[in-house]
Amino acid sequence: MKTPDRLRPWIAIAVGGILAGVIGGSMVRLLDWVQVLAYGLNAASLLLEIEQASSLRRVLAPTLGGLLVGLGWWALSRRGDMPSVDDLRATTPARTPLWRPMADGLLQTALVGAGASLGREGAPRLAAAAVGARLATRLGLEAAQARTIVAGAAGAGLTAAYNVPLAGVIFGVGLTRRWREPGVWTQCLAISLIATVVAWPLIGTQPTYVYPVNVSLDITTLGWAVAAIPCCALVGIGFRSLSVRARSFAAGGRLRSLPLWPVWAIGVAGALTGVASVWLPMLPGNGKDMMQAAFDASAPTQVFAILLIAKPLATAFYLACGARGGLLTPSLSTGAALGVVAAWAASGAGLDADPAVFALLASAGTLAVTQQSPMLA
Repeated sequence: MKTPDRLRPWIAIAVGGILAGVIGGSMVRLLDWVQVLAYGLNAASLLLEIEQASSLRRVLAPTLGGLLVGLGWWALSRRGDMPSVDDLRATTPARTPLWRPMADGLLQTALVGAGASLGREGAPRLAAAAVGARLATRLGLEAAQARTIVAGAAGAGLTAAYNVPLAGVIFGVGLTRRWREPGVWTQCLAISLIATVVAWPLIGTQPTYVYPVNVSLDITTLGWAVAAIPCCALVGIGFRSLSVRARSFAAGGRLRSLPLWPVWAIGVAGALTGVASVWLPMLPGNGKDMMQAAFDASAPTQVFAILLIAKPLATAFYLACGARGGLLTPSLSTGAALGVVAAWAASGAGLDADPAVFALLASAGTLAVTQQSPMLA
């Protein structure tokens, strides 16, 4: 019996949401497993695992992780360039083998778990988008509808990994650039909500960050909300420009001409990150622990001042070496570091500045600039 045309998109949404939830949740579990394997301790956070690991293990974990993941990417690259979410939306889905973006996503997750200074959101977005593309092909959806399903699935992958359905909806609609069409919003919302619920047994229902409850909206906070605009613009533009240049350098052929270039290059990036982590244990990883430390004020301001520079540099260096990964949490955590430093400066001037509030505003502003999406922030 032939499926009615009007039901096909909703079948794709239902199945795509379920699979996106499984993908996102499974990649979070993979990340946790790799972290335990890399640093030898099953702690509540990567930061605790690094702090309790020996100096040698801090260096070896990202180095060996970089070498192994680099080898995986080298093997994948011999079959052609890896597809992106935009490629999956623009290309006939049947022409893109499903296993390639899935393998790419797994490698991205493993690299972050080993301590790479990269975002982990790209992996579930890519894998979920690939599944959405395949569903659209199997169901025979017309081109515009297929692109919406792929975009919605990509957003649902983000939703499932971070338990943030609204962010997934905005990301999906943003990919379509059809902001004024209620139908697109409805479909992206449906697939993200399904993915969120499906991922709960794997990742739980707790929020990604624990933010202090007692927050007052005073004149100092309002003043920082205004002053943060140029500060976040400067940091965000710098971070984004650095990342774009790094990716262009990696794609420019200067390293590609060398034998096994992603293997040793990403290994070097891991080694440098590992050495730095002996003194800066918050540097490895996507920056989640750095963000939480800013909210908790659990590290000296001097550490955040160093990380304000070191985090973008480490992320860009990985990208320049050919690593693939996101910028979402690295940019959030860099903005949080900016907020802590600004709160310290304001307190030095005699103002009553709350570091958590300053960090929250600065992280949102920096994310908006680096992602070029105020709504996502």
